Amino acid sequence: LSGLIGVDGLFVLADDVGDGTTLVADADQLANFDFQNGPDSIVLRLGEVIVDALGYGVFGVDDVFAGEGNAATDPSAGSSLARHFADLDSNDNALDFGALEVPTPGSALVVVPEPATAVLLLTGLGGLARIGRHRSEF
Repeated sequence: LSGLIGVDGLFVLADDVGDGTTLVADADQLANFDFQNGPDSIVLRLGEVIVDALGYGVFGVDDVFAGEGNAATDPSAGSSLARHFADLDSNDNALDFGALEVPTPGSALVVVPEPATAVLLLTGLGGLARIGRHRSEF
């Protein structure tokens, strides 16, 4: 990969249809690849370091799974896989990814509040409640 990740934190790598164009709007980079309907694996590396990995589909004994944890579901042709929460990686593809009927390149599927945000919010509210209780005892 080459280029810069935008302020939205997303980078869209799209398949070159063979003539230097793509069917994906606003792609950051084009490459020649052909992901198959599973089983398959996609590994993102920075040099030799694995940054993230996705394995999807049903792997047989002779297939090589290069994802994390358990394989994500095998989406039907024309659909895509998306991470449930943009900033949460449990290192288990089956938990982290789900199928989307309509692909959404360049946008992150965000559920508000995301789990990390909800924990911080609840921790803060709990702390405020304790402070309020101690003040009423004075």
